[in-house]
Amino acid sequence: KEIEVLLPKSKEKGIGIQVNNLKSDNVIINLITNQQSFNEVSQSSYELLIHKDGATKVIPVQFTTAQRRIAIPKKDLFKGINTVTLFDQNQNPILERMFFNDALVKKHSFSLEKVETDFDSIVYTLKADSNLPVDINASISVLPRGTQSYNPKHNIASAFYLQPHLKGTIENPSYYFTKVNRKKRYELDILLMTQGWSRYSWEDIFYKTPEIVHPFQS
Repeated sequence: KEIEVLLPKSKEKGIGIQVNNLKSDNVIINLITNQQSFNEVSQSSYELLIHKDGATKVIPVQFTTAQRRIAIPKKDLFKGINTVTLFDQNQNPILERMFFNDALVKKHSFSLEKVETDFDSIVYTLKADSNLPVDINASISVLPRGTQSYNPKHNIASAFYLQPHLKGTIENPSYYFTKVNRKKRYELDILLMTQGWSRYSWEDIFYKTPEIVHPFQS
C-alpha cells in the first residue's frame, strides 16, 4: 500500500538528536540546535537520561556551542533497548530516541546429538560452547520438520529484547536477530529511530502510579 500523509510543520526553534550506534565500543549522541534557538538554549540546563527497566544513567548537559557531542562506552550502558530522553530544567521531557546495545548481548552455539532410542523415547545430548554460564536456564521445543502448525513472527530474542519496548506491530521482527550483521544492525536502528517516543507515557510515570494487577512471582 502507498499511504500519503502531510508531515507536521517544522519548528523554527528546538533541539534535535542524532545517535551513532554502529561503532563497536561507543555510542555517540549528538544534541543539535540552531542559531535561532542557541541564545535561549545556552542559558538553560538540561539532563540526558538513559534508562531501561527502571535502571538509569543521568548526564548533565549544557550547550556552549550549537552542538553537544557525548560519547558513552557501550559497556557502561544497558543490555538491549536503551531509551535516551532529554529533560529541560523544569523536568519536562522534550525529545526521546531509542537504540539497541548489543555489546552486552551474549551469543552461544549449541549442538544436538542423538544418544539412543529407549522404547517410546529418544535420548539426546545438548552441548553448548565453553563460554556458557553454569547457571543458565534453557528450554527446547521439538516440532516435525516442515510443520505448518507453528509459524511465529517473533523468535526468542525479538520477543525478549524488542517487543516489550515498541508500539504497534513490527513487520518480521525476528529478522533483526537472525544471522545478525552490520546491515541488520543499521536497519534495527532505523526501526527504533522511526518509533519516536517509546510506548510509555512520561505523564503516566510522573503523575499516575500504575496499579499492580498481577504481582511478580519468583
